[in-house]
Amino acid sequence: MCHITDKYLNNVQKALHHLIPDEPYLSDLRSNLEEYVQQFPDCTYEDLVSQFGSPENVAQDFIDTIKPDSIPHRVKRKKRNMLFLIILLGIIIFLLLFVYTLSINRIVRSESETYIYAPVSVDESEDILN
Repeated sequence: MCHITDKYLNNVQKALHHLIPDEPYLSDLRSNLEEYVQQFPDCTYEDLVSQFGSPENVAQDFIDTIKPDSIPHRVKRKKRNMLFLIILLGIIIFLLLFVYTLSINRIVRSESETYIYAPVSVDESEDILN
């Protein structure tokens, strides 16, 4: 019988579209569903729908009880956060490529500026200054 309550709750959660914090609401709904299933152990999914309403209607009733402007605000904030993450990742990738290019440039430049000096012997017996 637990699977019918889980199925019902999953359908309610899908109808909520994860736009609002629904854990307290879903836990209350779960306890109500489990209490109903304990009272009527032979109930079916259709019995739950007839007793509590369709999952879509239950979700819509919950959405109607919260502040109406909070859902669009959450959607905008979610989009803004996603945009911020994309821009941040772009900046990080750009900086990594920049540092990589500088290090490659430094390696190439250091290889082209390598000097090999011939050994010089100095005769200390000669007076160079006079």
